[in-house]
Amino acid sequence: MEERGICLCCMNEFATSPIRTLVEREVFLCDECLSKIAILLNKERVFDTKILFLYRYNDFMSQMLIRYKEQLDYELRRLFLVPLKPFLVPFCRRRTVVCCPSSPENERRRGFRPLAEMLTAASLPFVEPLEKGEGSQKRASLAGRLRDQGIRLRDASSVQGRDVLLFDDVFTTGETFRQSLQALRAGGPRSVRGLILLDNRPV
Repeated sequence: MEERGICLCCMNEFATSPIRTLVEREVFLCDECLSKIAILLNKERVFDTKILFLYRYNDFMSQMLIRYKEQLDYELRRLFLVPLKPFLVPFCRRRTVVCCPSSPENERRRGFRPLAEMLTAASLPFVEPLEKGEGSQKRASLAGRLRDQGIRLRDASSVQGRDVLLFDDVFTTGETFRQSLQALRAGGPRSVRGLILLDNRPV
């Protein structure tokens, strides 16, 4: 007897195939929505750091991220990392995952921390030793993005001597990631690598 569920993205009812249930364990996307996700799992060296890019940024993922972060559709926290959980759990093992910080303004407006909730939904432990000054990067000009965003390391003890994995959601100019990386390195980690949800660089 086939199982049926409600798609987390389109909210339509769908039938769950036994193979998807076996592989994914938790199936919450219909086949059509799943087909719109462009998985990359591409490793590159950027800012003298090895970075793993999980997905290609496209219209579908852009809409889902807006629904999650701007329209506060909290249930979508499971969409981003949980489908890759069988890969991510061993990849993150023995590494200290650190979230790139949001501005305090955005955290107050949302009532939750998007990156932290994505990691929690996928049962991936993390720490948050970085903090960012007031102001939204999303609304900033390109010149504004290239200025210091006030990212600092408030707790060096959580990264000192450890293998760190710096996590961010979208990599366009990479400026938030670069400044977070710079702040982290001041804390004396043994190594730092990157984990990026969506690669939005020009192809």
